[in-house]
Amino acid sequence: MDPWYVALVGITLVSAFASMFFGVRAVRLAETDEERTASLYAAARSVALFAVAVVPAFGFFVAWALAVAVTMTIVQALDALVGIRRARAGVILWPATLAVLNLIAILLFATAPR
Repeated sequence: MDPWYVALVGITLVSAFASMFFGVRAVRLAETDEERTASLYAAARSVALFAVAVVPAFGFFVAWALAVAVTMTIVQALDALVGIRRARAGVILWPATLAVLNLIAILLFATAPR
C-alpha cells in the first residue's frame, strides 16, 4: 500500500472524526431548541462526511480519497474562520492545524512519484 495514500486517508479520517465528534457534542450541550436544531444539522453533515471518509480506508480509491481530503480541508478551514469570528484560540488552532495537515497530505500524495 502506498504510504502517502495511507497518510492522506489517515489524516482525513482524523479530521472527519474530529468534525463529527464536535458536531455530536454540540447537540448534547445545546440548551435551547434553536441551538439543538442548528447542532443537529451540523452533526448530520459531520456524520455523513465521516461515513464518506471511511470508504477509502477499505481500498485504493484515489479520486474518492482526494475528494474527501479536499472537502475536509475546506470544512476545517471554514471552522477555523468561525473560530476567528468567535475569537477563541482552541476553535481556531485545531481546525486550522487539521486543514494544513490535510493540505500537506494532499500535496505530498499528489506529487509523489509513482
